[in-house]
Amino acid sequence: MFNHDSFYWINQIEKASTLMTFQEGIVTQAVAQKVALALQQLAAGSKRPHDYYEIQPMLLELTGSEGSMIHVGRSWQDIQATLHRLLVRDRLLYLYYLSLETRKRLLNLAHDNLDSIVPSYTYGVQAQPVTLGHLLLGYEATLARTTQRFSAYFVRLNKCPLGAAALATSCFPINRAALADFLGFEGYVENAFDAAQLSLIDVGVEGAYLASLLALSIGTLVQDLHIQFHHTRPWLLLEKE
Repeated sequence: MFNHDSFYWINQIEKASTLMTFQEGIVTQAVAQKVALALQQLAAGSKRPHDYYEIQPMLLELTGSEGSMIHVGRSWQDIQATLHRLLVRDRLLYLYYLSLETRKRLLNLAHDNLDSIVPSYTYGVQAQPVTLGHLLLGYEATLARTTQRFSAYFVRLNKCPLGAAALATSCFPINRAALADFLGFEGYVENAFDAAQLSLIDVGVEGAYLASLLALSIGTLVQDLHIQFHHTRPWLLLEKE
């Protein structure tokens, strides 16, 4: 569901460009149909390169030079920036889904262990006795903050760079709003320089930062479970599912 590869998304970008250029009168219906059929053939094939520069010759081999017309008003820069956002969006949605599922399980376990007494630890030393439900709700709270950050990040991430060209758009009648809509974005990155050149940096780093926060939260939970479990007579026993 959330594990599409680069080949898949490049194919979707080409489909969006084909439809937009036809709607705007840049290519004829005959050319659009030829390109659409070629993209369908490529998608059904076994060869799935991840590099746009490998995929483009495969497309032109099926369409002839006419197929290059869907490339007007675009550049490798805005294609790469769009591909990057699509891949990150896939992975962000998957992490968001996993976070929600983990929170649900923690809440259920906490509900079932409202009166289960376990020791809490500070600096590796037993401290106050608490309920297991109390500890689990603490971890659910950290994951809740992470999912809130995911939601805020998604608003910034889910903007389309396509049609910005290298950094200053073009003289072609490119409908950037349509491209964004076809690819499932909520609008497009308005400044073309930002879209094609700058946003790759901070959007990518922010996504990595949020993934790191999630990993830290899960890692701390696993570490605490290990502390409870490593005694000769463990406080907790883990069931296999």
